[in-house]
Amino acid sequence: MPSDKVAAKRTAKAEAIKAAARQCLVERGAASLSLREVARNMSETSSALYRYFPNRDALLTALIIDAYNDLGEAAETSATTSKGKPAPERIVELASVIRAWALTHTHEYALIFGSPIPNYEAPESTILAASRIPSALASILGSAELRNQPFGQHSLSVSVLNDENLAQLLPNSSFDVQARCLLVWSSIFGLISFELFGHFVGSVIDADTYFQSAVFDLAQHLGL
Repeated sequence: MPSDKVAAKRTAKAEAIKAAARQCLVERGAASLSLREVARNMSETSSALYRYFPNRDALLTALIIDAYNDLGEAAETSATTSKGKPAPERIVELASVIRAWALTHTHEYALIFGSPIPNYEAPESTILAASRIPSALASILGSAELRNQPFGQHSLSVSVLNDENLAQLLPNSSFDVQARCLLVWSSIFGLISFELFGHFVGSVIDADTYFQSAVFDLAQHLGL
């Protein structure tokens, strides 16, 4: 069999394994994922899967990278198509796209933004895919003018934030600006997680309106 056909067959098999693993996430959650369970759902032996994923962690990593890339692509598309609009509106649109993805990919969202998976530590290979999402926000903020003012009671210093990482997303920004952007970004995901995991039940009736209004209000704190 030609090498390209072998590669295509191997890729198709790996995708089938990941699809079965995602179903396991739906049924039992990430903490219970195992190659044995995935193989059982595929009516195969677990040894047949080892040729594609040597262990559970390798399979989890593949699922995590896929989820980050899928959401990252949606975020990048939003940041690109909203060019020319006021920055607060672009941020609301970006956040709304992320929320929509989360609502339709609940278990994948929980995989990358939910509780840590016992005995699993994400390798460096996940960083590039994960960075696509905050980079979409950074691309919006990079073309906007942010007001520089103290974050909290006093201006922040290098002892509070990891400037090496944040400066890559927000170059030439003060620690206070970086801190404010981090607050807005983490608040967006806090809103999504509260809604997704049922913590707004009994408090919020119109989730769409509340979310968009909350994110717009958060954007004002950036001093745009």
